[in-house]
Amino acid sequence: AHSNLGVIYRSEGNLGRAHDAFQRALKIDPNYREARYNLALTLKQMGRVDDARRQYKTLLAIDPNVADAYNDMGVMDLEATAYQSAMDNFTKAVELDPSYGAAHMGLGSALMEMGRFPECAAAYTACIDVDPNNFTCRNNLTVCNRKAALSTPAENATGALDACAENSAPEDAAACLYAKAKSLAEQGLRVEQEKALKRCAQENPRFALCHFDLFLIFQEDRKDGAARTACSNFMRAATREEYPDRFEDCDRFMASGTF
Repeated sequence: AHSNLGVIYRSEGNLGRAHDAFQRALKIDPNYREARYNLALTLKQMGRVDDARRQYKTLLAIDPNVADAYNDMGVMDLEATAYQSAMDNFTKAVELDPSYGAAHMGLGSALMEMGRFPECAAAYTACIDVDPNNFTCRNNLTVCNRKAALSTPAENATGALDACAENSAPEDAAACLYAKAKSLAEQGLRVEQEKALKRCAQENPRFALCHFDLFLIFQEDRKDGAARTACSNFMRAATREEYPDRFEDCDRFMASGTF
């Protein structure tokens, strides 16, 4: 009766009374799965995400086969940009219930954010298989396939960097690698950009701009020690007359005491 009252209160938007009703139900029977699940949902709606997650985990300790609990935790993980955890929770949900279209959709979203586009496409395809009228999955499948097509530069980046380094004199190789780094940055391939800049600095330590762009990356990543080293390398390789603005940026950083 308490649990049923909680459902009514929650449907009316009276989350406080719903919470109290589910709590009373669980005080009588701590293993009451429906009350536990509805309490978790209510806490999630109240914005008490950590409390909701604890209730879901308690529910799964009672019954590890509740696909809805894994799906709901996956949704919370997506909202928190915890994509690996989201993938794990959605995967568990679809393993328990292969016909769970929303969980397939959530799994696709997590995989797309992680850049795992073939798996993302498979998840959205599975969503469409169990729910042919799910237009969100259809649209997201198109987006996922488009991103997969655009991701090929990342796969070819290493080969392009090797060509720069192997087919040129050190000075020319550094310039080639720096140009590649700029191109990779424009494509949003940040990891490959950093690799290209490191190769550039290795090929020609006097190529100042590679050091400075590495500084920008390290500063953004809050790797203050690496950023300080990159700034020092830049200031040794360049002159203030050549790059006054960049020198000022390094001066400001080195004086900030953030390293």
